[in-house]
Amino acid sequence: MTAPSGSGKTVLARELLKENAYLEVSAAEGCFAPSPEAQEKDVLFIDDIQELLSAEEQQAVISYIRDNPKKRFVLASRGGVTPGWLLQFEFAGLVGSLTIEDFRFGKDDLRDYLSLSGQSLPEATLDSILNNNHGYPLAISTLARRLQTHGGFNEACEAEGRYDIYRFLDHAVLDRFQPELQSFCLELSLFDSFSTELARMVSGSSQASGLIEEVKLRTGFMISDSMDMHRFLPGAEAFFRWKLEQLYSREQIGEILSRAALFYELQDDFENAMRFYAQAGQTKKVSRLLEKNARRQVGMAHYPEL
Repeated sequence: MTAPSGSGKTVLARELLKENAYLEVSAAEGCFAPSPEAQEKDVLFIDDIQELLSAEEQQAVISYIRDNPKKRFVLASRGGVTPGWLLQFEFAGLVGSLTIEDFRFGKDDLRDYLSLSGQSLPEATLDSILNNNHGYPLAISTLARRLQTHGGFNEACEAEGRYDIYRFLDHAVLDRFQPELQSFCLELSLFDSFSTELARMVSGSSQASGLIEEVKLRTGFMISDSMDMHRFLPGAEAFFRWKLEQLYSREQIGEILSRAALFYELQDDFENAMRFYAQAGQTKKVSRLLEKNARRQVGMAHYPEL
């Protein structure tokens, strides 16, 4: 199972395995080390496998799976993709997989879930909730609790639910990052999508490509639309921007936007360059680019960037 924190992986695994003799271990609590207790169980559930970072730890899991062909395994990762070291089992057709799409709530799921707590909402409200929360299970469960507190759906209920999620992600996800990865995610959240080169320019990190892969493998909050274009999932983008505004001054955010503007200016992409200079409050640079573009387009009198 590969899905971001709050998707319900652990809850689902426990529910599916409750009639089985199984052992649950978390890779987040230390390196994987098979125990005598594991040998006595029919199923081994390993949670947080995204935390198995060393080749030695990964090989220990691979060897244990190979050495116990009669045992069943359930592996859960907060990442958005299957770790490369486990793909050999997937390619061989030995495992099934669940992704974030399998965990998202649809309208019927949402309606049934709310009915369990005696809540019934109009169809238009259900559509609005799904549109805003993208079927994210943690958002739905949090909202359901707030609905009970407020006695119905309103803006305050939705805002409080969102704040609950942000506080959870702050502790469960962001606090586990090294400082470089934290700042990388916060600063890139200012952009709806970005190339690896833009990420390198904005963050100032020569390891931008590696950081992008780390975010995808450890959180599932980033997806790639192509080999070189990336974006955060909407809920994650909103969370990182919320945290950015807490930790960065307006001047610091302006500097990030200015670096992005310079990147696009060097690419002769005047439209995006002026857009980010304007967001950074650098009106003189916007004027300079307008004049520069006018000289390039003499007699044509068109300014698509406006």
